[in-house]
Amino acid sequence: MFILISCKKNSTPVVTPPVPNIPNNPPGQFIISLESISWDTAKLNWTKSIDPDNDSVSYNIYLNDTLKVERYKELSYTFKNLREINSYRVKVVAVDSKSKENTQVINFTTKKYWLKFLMKVEYGPITGYSYQKTGQMVKANDGGYVIVGDSQLGNWPDGAISMFAIKIDSIGNKIWEQRYSYSGSPSENKIVNYKDGYIICGHNNLIKINNNGDLVWRKASNLPSEIINGITVSGDGSIYAVGLAPGSTPGITVMATLNKYDQNGNLLMAKSYSRSSREEFFDIKIESNNELIVLGATNEPDADFWVVKLSMDGTMIWEKTYYDIGSAFPKNIIITNEGNYVFTGYSYMSSGPYFYLQMVDSNGENKWAYFVYDNPTRGISVAETIDNSLIVTGGFQLDNSAQAAIYKFDKNGNKIWEKLYDEFSTFLFNKTVIPTSDGGYIINSQKSKTYNSSTETDQIYIFKTDDMGEFQ
Repeated sequence: MFILISCKKNSTPVVTPPVPNIPNNPPGQFIISLESISWDTAKLNWTKSIDPDNDSVSYNIYLNDTLKVERYKELSYTFKNLREINSYRVKVVAVDSKSKENTQVINFTTKKYWLKFLMKVEYGPITGYSYQKTGQMVKANDGGYVIVGDSQLGNWPDGAISMFAIKIDSIGNKIWEQRYSYSGSPSENKIVNYKDGYIICGHNNLIKINNNGDLVWRKASNLPSEIINGITVSGDGSIYAVGLAPGSTPGITVMATLNKYDQNGNLLMAKSYSRSSREEFFDIKIESNNELIVLGATNEPDADFWVVKLSMDGTMIWEKTYYDIGSAFPKNIIITNEGNYVFTGYSYMSSGPYFYLQMVDSNGENKWAYFVYDNPTRGISVAETIDNSLIVTGGFQLDNSAQAAIYKFDKNGNKIWEKLYDEFSTFLFNKTVIPTSDGGYIINSQKSKTYNSSTETDQIYIFKTDDMGEFQ
């Protein structure tokens, strides 16, 4: 008989060591920046968020608290289809694998929408050597714009020169083109709105066309050698034309002229003005009190700018001359909303042209003049903006080219900004600037080269810009 006896040993309990509580840190700091913004898009960039625990990081992007994209891996994002002039709040949330977050915020406002473009308008079918010159542009009576000039489309210099009118729509597309027989040599062509059409001048030609560009009548200036430089129309339909003619007395080589025509182009009045050996009128406007303000140049005392106020019958009320360092080439005068006169042009010296802009009061007394030696711009057109500032265009003259030039000045003559546009070995002369309803500008420019290649032609450039003169 066996007796089995067992013994049990007390066991020591196994204690599991506690797991240390290691905190998870959120992703590191990062910086958001606005790379670009327009009226309907905005592109944001941000630096990379580094997670201190080496977790992967992605980004959730919110626009005005609405989630736009989740778990995004890139470091830039472009918002599209935004509204113009609207404020937005963007939140970029860096998120690690354990849903820890770091949030950064940026605010921005979209820009105003601007219609901007460069449209290149052809003169017509050009064959061989040719001549083209762009003149003035006006708002069309039925929408769009009408541009005038003169050209010879082939067989230069033996072919006949014709005057043209081109109608474009608001974005520069050609609507119609008409050409008119021409007498005399090339000149600056001007156009003004007139009832159901337009009055156009060039050299000694004065013509009326209807809204479709069809010729209504054509007249020659009063004297065979008279040149018409500027035109305007009065409330009763009378047409006033200014320019120059050969002097009629000894010692007077050129005299300034003022002619008045009725609505059918019949001459009603002819006046001439001579105070030295040479005078010339370039531009004319009619004031609200039915007085004429005329811009010209005189050799008394020394090839200076000349402003003359006349009654409607041509009687001189006052005249003022304004000294410039070289020979004065006046181009355009306007009447401002405050009743002052502003004119532009350039002063020419042996070293070239120099930009000139001046404001005078209603009595012709100088308020300010802008002239600098380092600006070889031929000022051609000036207009008043909606904020009573001045916008001026012309061509910045270089040795073998010219840049399209736009300047903005405040009403005290301080230059606010300037914009220059160039193309290689190309002459670009802005001829007219017209403020548009959106606060920008539309400009017609003469584009030409000394020599065009077989695939090139002279063209009319139409610039539509924003309020800063940018068209791109």
